[in-house]
This record gives sequence, structure tokens and C-alpha cells, in this order.
Amino acid sequence: MNEQINPTPAAIIADRQRALGLDDEAVATAIGYKPTVIAMIKVGSMRLPLNKVSAFAQVLKVDAVMMLRAVMLEASPELWRALEPLFPLGELAPAEVNLVRHLRRLAAGRAMAPVVLEGTSVVALVVAQ
Repeated sequence: MNEQINPTPAAIIADRQRALGLDDEAVATAIGYKPTVIAMIKVGSMRLPLNKVSAFAQVLKVDAVMMLRAVMLEASPELWRALEPLFPLGELAPAEVNLVRHLRRLAAGRAMAPVVLEGTSVVALVVAQ
């Protein structure tokens, strides 16, 4: 992704499409839009609807909070400033998202408690039986 501090939804979409090798048609099909809608969002003639933030994040393999932040900063910066404290961890890095997904998959709905050994590269998962 580019190094902008506050990337726009259009920049996130374009950057992730390049990274994943997805064209507008592939993204549109996955989300249930026409390719022209994706193009309109990318050129700024249409805003990414809030109800599609999660779908875009999933298709583009980005953190949903990062996508929500970009959409809200574009649509209503004041509202985002009011909501942002509700997301104490902010956006997660892709590696962090991957770790959480693996933890959830391994726990398979059971109670879990990750154990991190400070100063080492070891993360263990304790799962209730």
C-alpha cells in the first residue's frame, strides 16, 4: 500500500487490486456490484457505501477498521473522530490479522487464552477442552 498517512478508499482499492492482481470486474463480482461502480469509486465520483465496507475489506484482504476509517474520513471526518476511540487497537497489520484468524480457527469456538513468552518469538494457544 502507498505510504499515505490517511489513504482514501480509492487509493486502498487501487493498491490492493494491484497487489492481489484483481481487476474491477473481479472485485465487483465478489461484492455484487457492476464494474462501473468500482471504477466510479476509484475516480471519486461515488463514495464507497458504509454497508459495503466489510465486503470490500474481505475481498481486498485488508483490515475492516482501516477501510472503515478511510471511508469515514472521506464522508464524515468529525463523526470518525467521535467514533475512533471505540476502536482502541486501531487498524491491525496484515500479520496481526493473520494471527487472529489462525487463533480463532484453532480454537474452533472454544474458550482460548493466547500465551506470549516475552522476549521470544513464541506464541502458544491454550484452548479449553
